[in-house]
Amino acid sequence: MPHTIEQLPGLQTRVEEIAHPSGGWGQPYSQELRTLAMTIRDLGLSNDPLKLWPSLPSERRWAVLYVRLGYYRPCRRNGNVHANVLRDHNLLLLVLYRIVFPKAKIAEINAFLYRANYGNIDFRFYSPSQISEAEKRMGLTTKRGSTTAYQALLPINRQKRWIYWNMPYPFGIANIRRRDIFDLDECGVFVETASRGIGKSYIGLRVGQAGP
Repeated sequence: MPHTIEQLPGLQTRVEEIAHPSGGWGQPYSQELRTLAMTIRDLGLSNDPLKLWPSLPSERRWAVLYVRLGYYRPCRRNGNVHANVLRDHNLLLLVLYRIVFPKAKIAEINAFLYRANYGNIDFRFYSPSQISEAEKRMGLTTKRGSTTAYQALLPINRQKRWIYWNMPYPFGIANIRRRDIFDLDECGVFVETASRGIGKSYIGLRVGQAGP
């Protein structure tokens, strides 16, 4: 008897059963079926006893979605990741405010967002962690900043500086002894006039803001 090689049968591994979308899990209804269902709804045939699915609540949700957004496409799966709290136009306002005021405090950002949303009953104040997380998503990092006094080069301020150093008391200090002079450097009496040394900006960019 000649030598033969026995061939094993195929594994015949079956694919997993595809769950029907009406069960609330698995793949959502296709876009073609959604369009067909909404067309039947527009014709007033949704209550036909021969129509088993989609259900009437699903059609109502799609109708509301179409009124709000102009389509009824299904949502993309994201692994049950919750949506970010600070998003949409408030996130854009946050970035614009940081560009103009990179040394702003979180309380000032909350106040700005409140004024920008004045009259919106759904607005809520954000916690410091929520604002920091939103800035992190936008690529903003904390770094040491610098203060630029652009007004120091104005003609009126240059004239005041010359009078201070070259005129006698009470206009200047030309005739005042050094031990009688009290020098207060970077003194801010109010919070809004204090010079802040820390701010946020994008990676690779400096934190620079005009002085008070």
